[in-house]
Amino acid sequence: MSSAASFLLFLHLALFWSCPPALLAQPTALRVGGRLIPVEVQDTLRLDPYSPAVRLEFGYAQARIQNPEAWNAALQRDRRPWRVDLIYSRYPRDTAQWITPYGRLMARRIDSLVALDPRLGDPAISWRLVAHGTCTSDSCARRLFHGAILYYDPLPTLADESVDPLSGRIDWPRIIEYQMGRVRAWAGGRAPLPDSLIFRTLDRRPDWGRLLVVLDWTSSMYPYGAQVLRWLALEANAGRVVGLVAFNDGDDLRRPRNPKPTGQTGGVYRLRFDDPERLLAGLEAVMAAGDGGDLQENDLEALLLAQQQLPDTAYESLILVADNGAGIRDIALLPRLKRPVHVILCRTEGRAIHPDYLSLAWHTGGSLTTMETALEWSSNKPAAPTRQWMLEGTRYRIDEHGRFRWTEPPKGW
Repeated sequence: MSSAASFLLFLHLALFWSCPPALLAQPTALRVGGRLIPVEVQDTLRLDPYSPAVRLEFGYAQARIQNPEAWNAALQRDRRPWRVDLIYSRYPRDTAQWITPYGRLMARRIDSLVALDPRLGDPAISWRLVAHGTCTSDSCARRLFHGAILYYDPLPTLADESVDPLSGRIDWPRIIEYQMGRVRAWAGGRAPLPDSLIFRTLDRRPDWGRLLVVLDWTSSMYPYGAQVLRWLALEANAGRVVGLVAFNDGDDLRRPRNPKPTGQTGGVYRLRFDDPERLLAGLEAVMAAGDGGDLQENDLEALLLAQQQLPDTAYESLILVADNGAGIRDIALLPRLKRPVHVILCRTEGRAIHPDYLSLAWHTGGSLTTMETALEWSSNKPAAPTRQWMLEGTRYRIDEHGRFRWTEPPKGW
């Protein structure tokens, strides 16, 4: 017997024998193939917004797929399934009143799904049961969704497959598709993030109030942008962000320019984030226009343009999610910023903090946060502009223009 067939047999037996009628309404977990699979209870059904998904309907107490056309074989050929949610109504609440042969019903539903996409028989697929709704009557329960959500990820693309060996031209659409697949995986929790900097910083600062977020969306920052998406998707954070702007340092893939004019580099976009798919589409468009590629970024141009998008009273704090690996191209625009900027500085591991971001936080009376350091300058600026200053083993000085400088070559640069 194949491993897939053995897995399905285990799954069938686990569902049938481990769930007697008195326990079927809301079990906390099912043992499947020697491991426990969680059962999640939701008053309102919540879907993963960052993974391509197919929604299949069985109907109330039925096992035949009612909308098989929703699954497109040609479309799914370039994707791989990674999770299946089997969804049912949480009714009746009194489990003693359950009369549906739940184990046999779920086993038949699994058979229907695997017949549609045989890859779902792979033991690596993650299965989950989701009980949802707050119904107190049979008629209410029948109106709820009863079916399966099949989650897919784009198949990975090797970097060397994205270059035409004859012409040497780079297949940017293919690279962008691959990168967005990674972004979805990071945002959806299916790939490990480099750290928890965004979560930790924003969760610890409820006093920042309503946020206008400016995001460096160049290639090295995609994991951190995905972390912003993941934070935004949490129900507890609803309403905290009132504006979101992403920048790619000049739309290089559309109109490469060198040098890039200060304050007019371009590649700054305001994004709609009321819908996850719309937000992802917006970020993909920004990615397709440019991915950075230089050692400096147009952070201040993005901050200044972002402030023009909203009235001052619409937000309480201006946030910059920035890349420590790249300096600020347009640091000369610093005097134009009139509001505190709270810098969340990514990619600091093994590197001294770039002085441009210290200058930005210090000059505006804002703050700077990394995984190792939290600096607050709203009322505690260094007194003298030429003062020597030591931070994490690196010595800085502040020049006559109020900018931080390294006094010697630091570690990691």
